[in-house]
Order: sequence, then structure tokens, then C-alpha cells
Amino acid sequence: MEITVDQMYQIENKGHDMGFLKKFMMENAGAAAVRRLITNFENISSKNILIFVGLGNNGGDGLVMARHLAGYGSNVTVMLLGDPEKIKTEESNWNWSILEKMPSVKLLSGNSLD
Repeated sequence: MEITVDQMYQIENKGHDMGFLKKFMMENAGAAAVRRLITNFENISSKNILIFVGLGNNGGDGLVMARHLAGYGSNVTVMLLGDPEKIKTEESNWNWSILEKMPSVKLLSGNSLD
């Protein structure tokens, strides 16, 4: 099943209207992506994983993935393609701030490349 960007926005907004918090929808999406990864790659502990993320909600899903992968013992590096101060959503910013407190995840951003 293929879902367009517009359809995904409609689904997320409908979920929000029904009382689902966007940060929990992001958490579920990121955790589900990691579970899917684990079914395809059996042993991810001690693996080096680089995750490129943008400044929006899809980037937020990647930030959630980074946290979960670190929990499985992966060596995770996150490359934010932009300035952390310009993260677009509260939910993504919240997930970035969690990773900033996790010494097990290496964070890079457009700012750190100057």
C-alpha cells in the first residue's frame, strides 16, 4: 500500500483530532521502523549505524529510531541536515533534546561541520 505525503498528513491530523498525541505517533513510527529493521538484520548490537535526518517530522522519526537502536546496543551516529535551532516541530525538537542527553548516541549537525 502506498500513501502520499498529503494522505499521511490527513491520517496524522485525523489521529490528532481523535486524541492521539503527535509525539506518541512519532514514537510508534520510529519504534516500528526499528522492529522492521531487526527482522531483516538479525544482530544489530555493536553495529555502526549512521542515520541522516531532516528538520521535520520524518527526521523526528529517525531520532526515535536512533534512541531505540542505541538501546539494542548499536553504535549510532545521527547527522542532522541543518541547524538544531531550526528543527520545525515540537515533537522532533523533544526527541533531539533526549538524544543530547544520551552519551551512547553521537550527534552531528550542519553546524558541527563548519
